[in-house]
Amino acid sequence: MKKTLAILLSLLLLTACGDKKITIAEAGDKAFTYAGLTKESAVIKSTLETEDYYQFNIESDGQNQYVKVDKEGELIAIFKDDFVEGHVLNSENEVGELAKEMDLALTSVLNEFGLKREDVANIEVSQKNINGETLYSVDFMSEGKEYEALFDASKSEIKFANTEVSDDLFQKVEATLTIEEALVKALNVNGVDFKQTSNISVKLEKALVATYVVEYNVDNFEYEIQLNAENGEIISQYNEISD
Repeated sequence: MKKTLAILLSLLLLTACGDKKITIAEAGDKAFTYAGLTKESAVIKSTLETEDYYQFNIESDGQNQYVKVDKEGELIAIFKDDFVEGHVLNSENEVGELAKEMDLALTSVLNEFGLKREDVANIEVSQKNINGETLYSVDFMSEGKEYEALFDASKSEIKFANTEVSDDLFQKVEATLTIEEALVKALNVNGVDFKQTSNISVKLEKALVATYVVEYNVDNFEYEIQLNAENGEIISQYNEISD
């Protein structure tokens, strides 16, 4: 009887230990170790937390490593630079449907106002959930005016449209990159699975260069990626915990 109780107790202890979750700080320490780096020689540029794992983008000497650690602290995988080691990249096929709907929303709103794409600037298309419906918010500028509209892709109809006078500087922007390509690059820079994202927004604006600003949420994190709209290079990126 005592022997049976001892075995049961050992099994319970092993189960309890196996279920112990580590904090994101502890996972970060392990990520450095798994990557063969130290806090003195490298820095964590961004983090991602899901129900099953933590992911850290660690930069050292201009090189990026993406380290996935499960909630018990075990290494899942290490990806380097372009995720060539066993990571399936988001593809244009995967985000294609969303990009097509965004493009349809923009084209439909332009047609509504009798404008062409080359006539407008500061284009922003955002996916929104309003009263259980997935709609696309479309905003842009043309000479002296701001335009906004809500588009329902499932019915191919505009639910709301408005324009008002604007004093903002109007600068036309030309982009080589398509919305699809911008989305793919922005998601892949942090190894984010497209299927986990929400509140996706794509904006084309004129900064020092033509720039795509891609924003999205994953769980309780908000991401913003800025890309050069001509060559696709990453200009900046950051993430923060959403309210």
